[in-house]
Amino acid sequence: MIGCWGFREVPSRYGPQLRSLPTPPAYEYVAFLLYVRSESEFASAIEWVRELNLVRPGTPLGIVAGRSPAAREAILDAAYPWTVALRPETYPGDFPPDALLEPLLRVTIDHLILAAWEERYGDAGPARSFLLALAREASFGHNAGGVARRFGLSRSQLYRRVAATVADYPAPGILLRQGRVLAHDLRVARGMGRQDALRLGGWYSTEALRKAIRRLGAQRIQVDP
Repeated sequence: MIGCWGFREVPSRYGPQLRSLPTPPAYEYVAFLLYVRSESEFASAIEWVRELNLVRPGTPLGIVAGRSPAAREAILDAAYPWTVALRPETYPGDFPPDALLEPLLRVTIDHLILAAWEERYGDAGPARSFLLALAREASFGHNAGGVARRFGLSRSQLYRRVAATVADYPAPGILLRQGRVLAHDLRVARGMGRQDALRLGGWYSTEALRKAIRRLGAQRIQVDP
């Protein structure tokens, strides 16, 4: 998930709309996107960025610099290596389009799961959005039956949809197990505690994770964090 702060609305695919900036390290978010509308907002935001950088150096950070000249000047003077830096007048609406946020999006867990699937099984093509949604479900440990219900499908319909849209990909059950294990691996590699990583992935013991890994065998997928 990307932690989005300062926006009036946030698309659900990014994660929750933050009412306040979380206490670092906030490992449940892989990146952050801040909308700074004034110089005073920037002062509090940059202090939070400094605190975050102490415990999670290199965390991908995006910023939308509001129309206040003072805020923009402060952003430039901060000398922080923003992953994405935008002006609100360069896009319509309150929230930036995906194309402008690509550097942030590609480090999210669901995008990395999809990248691993594509490396193993081939380009997702028109099914990319559907598989991203499947990857997001996998990262939180949801099984095929639960995913089907959330997608408004029966379990058999979910299986048929995967078979029809990405014929070279395995069944949803395998994809979900692969994504679940990979999400755990990525969270731990990025510094999250093992118990927290287990909890976010829907496991309640290390042995349950080991069983899932053994069940996958050679089908386990991996990617650089």
